[in-house]
Amino acid sequence: MGLDKLQENAVVRIIDDDDSMRKSWRFLIEGEGWATKCYSSALRFLEEDDRSVLGCAILDVRMPDMSGIELQRVMMLQKNGLPIIFVSGHGDIDMAVQALKDGAMDFLPKPVSADRLLAAIEKAVAKDVERRQQTQLRDEYRHVFDTLVKKWSQKKSQEDC
Repeated sequence: MGLDKLQENAVVRIIDDDDSMRKSWRFLIEGEGWATKCYSSALRFLEEDDRSVLGCAILDVRMPDMSGIELQRVMMLQKNGLPIIFVSGHGDIDMAVQALKDGAMDFLPKPVSADRLLAAIEKAVAKDVERRQQTQLRDEYRHVFDTLVKKWSQKKSQEDC
């Protein structure tokens, strides 16, 4: 899928408690053709985000109430497979390694270069497309399997009579 098609169907979620950071990233990301949705906290994201929409999430590590790392864990428990890009001025190597082991797509230090952030977004959204396609294919296979089992069971019960 080309970049234009990705941008047409995706939303980049920006979750950061710093208003100026959210506005700055929104300006940069929308200037490159992506749609964005901003959240001032992890809790707000959990309450308001539409999981059915393709895209990715950019998370700050340090936020009040719930950190980006804690949000990642909640998303894992909720089976929310939205790809995550961490951006932090406070992360350390251990934190970055653990976030990546837990499934984050990237862990970028602040200040992050525009090119590096945009490349990470494109990679994360492409991963979300792939994940959603695999889920759809798995669901289709499951439906076919269930239908075949049901037909086989009905035929078997008719033969038993």
